[in-house]
Amino acid sequence: MLSFTACSSDDEDDNAAAHLVNKKWQLAEAKVTSPLPIDFYEDLTTCEKDNTLEFKDNNILLLDEGPSKCNPDDAQQEQGAWSISGTTLTLSGVDLGLPISEIKLTVTESSATTLKGTFQETYQGTPVKGKVALKAL
Repeated sequence: MLSFTACSSDDEDDNAAAHLVNKKWQLAEAKVTSPLPIDFYEDLTTCEKDNTLEFKDNNILLLDEGPSKCNPDDAQQEQGAWSISGTTLTLSGVDLGLPISEIKLTVTESSATTLKGTFQETYQGTPVKGKVALKAL
């Protein structure tokens, strides 16, 4: 999936992006570790856990509601954006079950089937640290 090194040239970013696209991914973990530990993934309902993400060309990120929609009136898909710069994967405009709409993940592990990353964001003026994991379907 992603192949990261300490360098961050455009060629490496393009190669990493090529490994992300045209696969469906599912959230496997979404936790805040600081200031207070909260497992947001555990709090998701079954109809949220079957949602998928698809990284498309032109930095389009599609969130699909999956086979079981929580609200039948919701759109089947919503569109966000993604980008890679070095080891930072930015996801925005889609709900990952966390209380932030844009997340910058520092990729800590990647393979053809797994993506794991950590983040440091600010939520309502409070610094928040956590981790996210995705699995390829």
